[in-house]
Amino acid sequence: MRVIIILLIELLVNVFGQINKSVDCNRYFKKFGIEEATLFFKGNVDVIQQSNQVQINLQYFDDSFDDPKYFGLVEEDGKQLETVCLRLKIFQFTNQYHNSSIQIKDLKLESQSNPESKDRYYSFLIQESQLDSRLISYNETTYQGFYSFIFESIDEQQKIYEYVFDFNITLNKTSDKSNNSKQIRFLLTKESSNTETQSQLFWCSNIICSTILDKTPIIRLGDTLTIKQVVTTSNMNNTKLIKTEAWMENKEINKTINILRVNNTIPGQVIIEFKAEIVSSQIKIMIVSYLEGQTHPNNQIINTIDTIIRPLNQLDSSQNETILKWCTNLDCSQYLNAAPQLYLNDLYVLQLIVKSSKSYYLNAPNVFYSGNGLNSQAQPISVNNQNPGQVIIQLKADIIWKQFTIRVDSFLSTEQNSVAPQDDVVSQKTEIIECIKPMVQETCASCEQECENNGFAHESCGECSFSLSTQALTLFLLSIWFHF
Repeated sequence: MRVIIILLIELLVNVFGQINKSVDCNRYFKKFGIEEATLFFKGNVDVIQQSNQVQINLQYFDDSFDDPKYFGLVEEDGKQLETVCLRLKIFQFTNQYHNSSIQIKDLKLESQSNPESKDRYYSFLIQESQLDSRLISYNETTYQGFYSFIFESIDEQQKIYEYVFDFNITLNKTSDKSNNSKQIRFLLTKESSNTETQSQLFWCSNIICSTILDKTPIIRLGDTLTIKQVVTTSNMNNTKLIKTEAWMENKEINKTINILRVNNTIPGQVIIEFKAEIVSSQIKIMIVSYLEGQTHPNNQIINTIDTIIRPLNQLDSSQNETILKWCTNLDCSQYLNAAPQLYLNDLYVLQLIVKSSKSYYLNAPNVFYSGNGLNSQAQPISVNNQNPGQVIIQLKADIIWKQFTIRVDSFLSTEQNSVAPQDDVVSQKTEIIECIKPMVQETCASCEQECENNGFAHESCGECSFSLSTQALTLFLLSIWFHF
């Protein structure tokens, strides 16, 4: 009996270590959800002439503004620590393509609110001396900024939501004749409302775009793909995108894409899911959306992205000559005979080996979870392809799912870390994995647990409603504890 009680205590400690006893974090998380999103963010820029500073602002309407416990989102809102479930991180993209970023840690984040409108604001200041390092300068007066605001779960350190904010400012530098120091004054030149709306496309790992891929994935016929279209013009990125269509085109083809799912609940962006239905060595994917409620001629948003869709036999041509192994360590000196029992946040190592063509390097591996309605790209923690003919990949089990496989695709090249579109691709997948289990649990996840961790669940579960199953488990364990 004492052993059982001790085990229960350890289990309760683990559970309470992940959730806060006095707050229901799902009250915050569901605001970012696909079906019931209530948070609509808007970015803007102010120029403070008196202090020669540029202020970057993120604004949203707080539907819990007057709630003494659930107001705001993060500690900077003046919340008590025991009611905080989220932290806000700010990243600066180093270019307009959003493929490289650095976290901003040395600028103070301020929070303000407007009781009348129920709006809240997060702001930080850029000094005159920092303009060239915090923004991208195109000439003496014109700057562009590319920032990302990420809300992260404190307990699981998992990204809940990302808001990408791109902006242009024109600063007119004039001397102040009334001041001998010739203080520089900055004047913000407003963009005209009929200027062309800027937007971009991003490859995503899944339908909620929890991860933006830093490169075009390896695509083969029949793959399920996810693309996000984002409005980057600051005065338009709070407008909903509607009537989204997609096309595939090249010199011989102009084909409408059958969109499987659309997620446009967050203003200024739309995420679409579709299948690769044709094979092409060079094809352009075009996404067309419309700005809701806009009547000016530029209410249509069009973006294109070039890619390659490979035939199945091209990926499978070396199938009998490739092996995918489970390793016990990072150098793969020992192997497992079968897939290990995987739990959420476990680290695991896979090795893809090519029996023939051993003089070729395996470059730019792509890893996919697929099966039972899932097609999600995993992000490797580390990749080791120093030895030709093999690549070792360390990954983290960051998704909860049942009945799926893990597939690894990689480019073959005579040079290490060199990838060209014409390079051959090899691919192999694991046997069917029963499931990745929640932590401290010996059974596969329920639909509610899939929703809570992934933000989505397999098709038989229906739409996620952000159930409070974790709290229910805690109450159940407490009842057992008091019974003993």
